[in-house]
Amino acid sequence: MKDFKLVVVFAVLLLLSACAGPSDWYNDELPEDYEIWRLNASEILLCKRIGETQGLTVIRSYVFEAAYSEDYIFVKQVESKEVVQDTGAHNYFIINILTGDVSGAYTREEFEALDMVIGLETFPEWKNVTKRPG
Repeated sequence: MKDFKLVVVFAVLLLLSACAGPSDWYNDELPEDYEIWRLNASEILLCKRIGETQGLTVIRSYVFEAAYSEDYIFVKQVESKEVVQDTGAHNYFIINILTGDVSGAYTREEFEALDMVIGLETFPEWKNVTKRPG
């Protein structure tokens, strides 16, 4: 009986420690069913919501900043969160909200040159999406 209790306690502790928990997962809503999904500290991606619980990955992890205007979503992405500080490793993407077209990956210089082509009067403010809001 003592061994059985020990196994049950161990199983419960294992279950509780193995779960990511609700505090690890959240999403930031963007226009037209686009969302930033933070699955855990190492996986943050841009998705297009399909139904209640599914999404189509538009920009794979690791997304760390996003901005949007009336017609576009702008995303900064790197291969892993360890290289976020290395600005030379940043990839820039532009998503046309109306058509769903994705362009990129661009370097910073390429992206800044495109800013004038898009014709925005004022570029929207970049938002850090790596931290849970609130």
